Amino acid sequence: MGFTVAETVDVAQYGLSLANCFVTLHCTVAITKFGTPGWFAPMPRAGSTLATAELPYQLTYTYYIYASAAAGLAPLHSEYLSFCVAEKPDDVVEAAYTHVKATRFAGLTLTRVD
Repeated sequence: MGFTVAETVDVAQYGLSLANCFVTLHCTVAITKFGTPGWFAPMPRAGSTLATAELPYQLTYTYYIYASAAAGLAPLHSEYLSFCVAEKPDDVVEAAYTHVKATRFAGLTLTRVD
């Protein structure tokens, strides 16, 4: 599962600009609740938020960009992100996809690939 991006996406670390690239998660979504035993505040990273009493659930995930959806390709870019919500989502993977689309690919033409 993932999505393609019709417009050009820049992958700065390799000096590439890709059109019709494929974006996916690799089952790296995690959810933690503020204040529960074993909970700890991770080091904040760019684009991430930390859980609070008002937004107690923190979802963390890594997304990957590939040149296409073809099997066997290495990712050209990956990024760790997190965000907080008031209620635990029914589908944390869908919540992570919604977040990455809104924060990293907003305004672009996205096509779901199952």
